[in-house]
Amino acid sequence: MAPIPAVLGGRLAASLLLAAGASGATASAQAGREDPSRFTLLGSAVLLPASLSLDDRATFTEFAEEGRVDSRAGFDAGWGGELGLRYLFRGGLGFEALVSLAGRDGSADYAARFPHPLYLDRFRTADGSADGLSYRELATHVNLAYGRGGGRVRWALFAGVTVFNRVEVDRVGAPRYEHSFPYDSVTVTGVPLLRERGDAVGWNAGGEIAVRLGGPVDVAALARYRSGTVELAAEPARELDLSGVAVGLGLRVRF
Repeated sequence: MAPIPAVLGGRLAASLLLAAGASGATASAQAGREDPSRFTLLGSAVLLPASLSLDDRATFTEFAEEGRVDSRAGFDAGWGGELGLRYLFRGGLGFEALVSLAGRDGSADYAARFPHPLYLDRFRTADGSADGLSYRELATHVNLAYGRGGGRVRWALFAGVTVFNRVEVDRVGAPRYEHSFPYDSVTVTGVPLLRERGDAVGWNAGGEIAVRLGGPVDVAALARYRSGTVELAAEPARELDLSGVAVGLGLRVRF
């Protein structure tokens, strides 16, 4: 018969092993519950820090000759927002879809030449600037995503297709002017703005890191590079390069 202390020691060791096994099973179950294989509602405020520019030329016919106005428009950093949904499978791979809205304010410098009412090939010139231009865009991002994390910190990477569903941008039209005899000069009285529209298909890629606020709610910082070139529905057609970085801060709600 084995000594009593040895029997008690064996029973104690067995009890500790069973407790460790139960603890490990509990930890595994908790880790499984923390796996990011769930839906996540995505909402962010977004900054587009890079400016946009558009070189343009508008033509018009007056006094049997063609006049023109050359302009260069610049649009400041833009602000907007994104709203979407992400789903990650057990392995951390998944997909997401987001809709974003953004807007910019801008201005333009122009140089115009106007046909002369009395002489051919004797153009009057004027230059100046125009304020109050605007840029608006509606875009959709459809991406593959990969995310991991547990506890308080989570992260995700994403890349996919960006569809610029609707881009609206102001262009400078032919300035309105006054002149008087002998009509050798003009005085510009106003500059009309022409609203042009277009769409494009491009791509985007980026990542984010999120920290848990409490329960299923996280606060996240993101960076996204988006690329695309839109052809404006104007005559003649003009292309506007929309490529640039977007950075944002928002909330993530997991369910």
